[in-house]
Amino acid sequence: MTDLPKFHNPVVCGAAGLALGAFGGIADDAQARSHVLSGQQISALFPGRISGIAYGYKNRDSVPFTVKVKANGRLKARSGFITDRGKWYVAGNRFCMQFRWLSRGKLKCRIVLKKGEWYHALRTNGTTKLKFRLDR
Repeated sequence: MTDLPKFHNPVVCGAAGLALGAFGGIADDAQARSHVLSGQQISALFPGRISGIAYGYKNRDSVPFTVKVKANGRLKARSGFITDRGKWYVAGNRFCMQFRWLSRGKLKCRIVLKKGEWYHALRTNGTTKLKFRLDR
């Protein structure tokens, strides 16, 4: 579990959350509450549509996107004029996505943190790769 991020005063759930409670870390706002989602909680978010920002994509600071996350494990993404298709699933407590073009065919599995109305899919170093919310 060395690749988990560190948080100040987290509201946590599951075994991952208990382990995180022992560390220090992100403190954007004293009022902000956050917690790491379990695999079951991630699965419960979908199917649906998400929209948000991808950070550090193709030498750009941030890129807006929307993704349709289908119950059959398929994805349909749009970012500007670019559209792509892929697949998704939950492995353990990680949200896994693979796109043909956007991720260059590489499977990316990320811990998901909920902070307010936003979800953050984290890199292994604890920084946010995707920040998204549900469009229901």
